[in-house]
Amino acid sequence: RAYFKYGTTNTGECSTLHNTGGASTAAALITGTTSQPFSVGITGLSFGNLYYWCSIVFNNVGTTYSTIGSFVTISAPTAVSSANVTQTTLDVTWTAPTTGANGYRIYRCNRTSVPGCTPSFLASDPNNASPYSDTGLTCNTQYAYQVAGTQTAGGTGNEGALSSVYTVTTSSCASAPSVTTSSATSVTGTTATLNGTFTMNGGSSNQY
Repeated sequence: RAYFKYGTTNTGECSTLHNTGGASTAAALITGTTSQPFSVGITGLSFGNLYYWCSIVFNNVGTTYSTIGSFVTISAPTAVSSANVTQTTLDVTWTAPTTGANGYRIYRCNRTSVPGCTPSFLASDPNNASPYSDTGLTCNTQYAYQVAGTQTAGGTGNEGALSSVYTVTTSSCASAPSVTTSSATSVTGTTATLNGTFTMNGGSSNQY
């Protein structure tokens, strides 16, 4: 038979959590001799709390305990996207998690310099809502973002599940054209030719 034990105190060991408190799910009969999944839905949890849990399985020979895991009762934000993308800035947008959140934490990594990277903590969102404006980026570079809801405002307190990874590439590395003035030529009493030298459009796809 197998069951789960869970609570808000980290006892360090599943056997200690099992013996000292917390709630238990009903023991379910497991049959067969091969590995198989086992899951139980739980309700009545408090929003924004950090919970610790582990699984216990036993037969007529003995009892085995898993390691302790943890989760926070805030679901992940969804629909992470971007807006107002330039060479060096962009806005990260998202939809609030279904269980709500009072603040957010933003995660980012540079996918060009570290292929396949996992976003690491960037900043707490001071506005406590979408969007978050990211600055100081590099042109024509792919970035990856994730967002997590937090229990309290300002991105503090317990942190919930991370959103899916969203990637976006900043605008191409274009620059403004430059120009230099040369001496006027073919000057007469009433006419002249004005001369200058200019660069190409700096890589921009827009020409004027």
